[in-house]
Amino acid sequence: MSVLIYALVDRSGHIRWIGKTERIQKRYASHLKERPWVKAMRIIEYADDSNWQERERYWIAYGRKHGWPLENQADGGESCAGFKMTAEANAKISKALKGRRLSEEHRAALSRAWDVRRINGFSNNPESTRIKLSLAHKGIPLTTEHRKNISRSRLLKGIKHSSEAKERMRQRALSISDETRQKMSLSHRGKTLSDENKAKLRAANLGHHRGGWKLSMVTRERIAQATKLRWQQAKKEGKSCLTSQQLT
Repeated sequence: MSVLIYALVDRSGHIRWIGKTERIQKRYASHLKERPWVKAMRIIEYADDSNWQERERYWIAYGRKHGWPLENQADGGESCAGFKMTAEANAKISKALKGRRLSEEHRAALSRAWDVRRINGFSNNPESTRIKLSLAHKGIPLTTEHRKNISRSRLLKGIKHSSEAKERMRQRALSISDETRQKMSLSHRGKTLSDENKAKLRAANLGHHRGGWKLSMVTRERIAQATKLRWQQAKKEGKSCLTSQQLT
């Protein structure tokens, strides 16, 4: 089937739109209603079902390169690639959404959908999408209020890491190279904790060893092995692992 690539011309003779159609008269009539500046429609190329997307993209790119005042926001070929919202459109959307409140039913549905995605490990997203999301969020610091909201949400929902998630985190931690660990250690040396930070750590650890939480045998064994390794390393380097309290 023949597909026509056309251009819309304004009253000053400038081409301001590139499009495609199979029914030229019907499409021209609709443009006259939508765009009052239209003076004429010119057919610039005859294409077919197999190549019209490529030819439409070509003519839009050609017009942009030569300075045509095109109103096409996308790159053509029924693709949203290159599409950018105008400041006016963004302002209209923002105004329409301001003050809008979601119903409790709507909030519950969104929450359920989010929980399903979280439990499934966001398996619906391909790996390329996960990488893009990760890169988009890297380096963006969260505000204190944002962190509190996340923490409060997890507590209210009783969200806990699954055994699979814990294993992934453990494997990720084990994969850290010695060089990276050394860099992390050097970056933290000389840093002093604020009183607020100390209070938080104190509250979090309160009761760990004094009648509160009990360490499992596995955890105790890990601590013992880590301590043994530190002593052996210190002995090789001729250093002491004794704390200031033990020395006194």
